[in-house]
Amino acid sequence: MVESRAERLAGALRRVAGLALLLTLPLLALETFLLAYGDPQLYAGVAGFWATPSGRAVAILLVAALSFHGADGLRAVAVDAWPRARRGGLLAASFLLAGLGAAVGAFLVLRPGVMA
Repeated sequence: MVESRAERLAGALRRVAGLALLLTLPLLALETFLLAYGDPQLYAGVAGFWATPSGRAVAILLVAALSFHGADGLRAVAVDAWPRARRGGLLAASFLLAGLGAAVGAFLVLRPGVMA
């Protein structure tokens, strides 16, 4: 079956989101390592990044990337498993699910007292 332009774009965005998630893993591993074995003051400095406005923006983007990567990955699996599935409907549902996940994540990150 031929992919539409929107499906190709969604696939490319899924790959970009996956790469962004992959590139943040070393940062999160470093933070965890510092918590377990490192200097508490150094950990506080690294963890303090997440309380800054730019740190919160990065956290929101990570939640959005995770939501989109997961939702569009489910769409891709569904299209592979059921070739007759309504592809446009699945694409819209994956964007809706990703948007909902990103909105919930943004709400949780931006609440007062979180990441402080």
